[in-house]
Amino acid sequence: MNNNNVLNRNTSTNILVVDDDTQVADMLKNYLNGRGYAVTAVYGGREALEAFSTGDFHIVIVDMSMPDVDGMVVLKNVMKTDPAAVVIMITGHGTIDSAVKAINHGAYDFIAKPFKWEQLEVVLCRAVERHRSRKQIGVYWGLVWLAVLPILILIGLLLFRFFWML
Repeated sequence: MNNNNVLNRNTSTNILVVDDDTQVADMLKNYLNGRGYAVTAVYGGREALEAFSTGDFHIVIVDMSMPDVDGMVVLKNVMKTDPAAVVIMITGHGTIDSAVKAINHGAYDFIAKPFKWEQLEVVLCRAVERHRSRKQIGVYWGLVWLAVLPILILIGLLLFRFFWML
């Protein structure tokens, strides 16, 4: 699979990049913009929480360690606000314990800095597919409920009528 082709077709994917290192955040933003993504970069956890609450982001790439609000707080807030969002954690000070903790709190993946662009592309392609799958499942459940709810109401009315007649 050619990851460049997959990445270039995802022009409708909105990404929030969060890193207190402005060079890293801007580098990621420029790289992903060049791949056709709509990218917003913010430079701290507090900014990320505000941006996520007012924006429509499908994927969040967030640094684990930031001075104001750390990446775990951002991760938890994003997952609580939009469970279909996909969060990728990045860090220069990662341990296996912190990676496991992030994954247990809903992070999709955990990438150690410095990372290779190819590694990011692979993770990002999978993250885009994960987001699409989560959205499709939500739509399907909605359709199921639209089909099942009238049937349940009808059964309830029939049972009520049957037992009322006894």
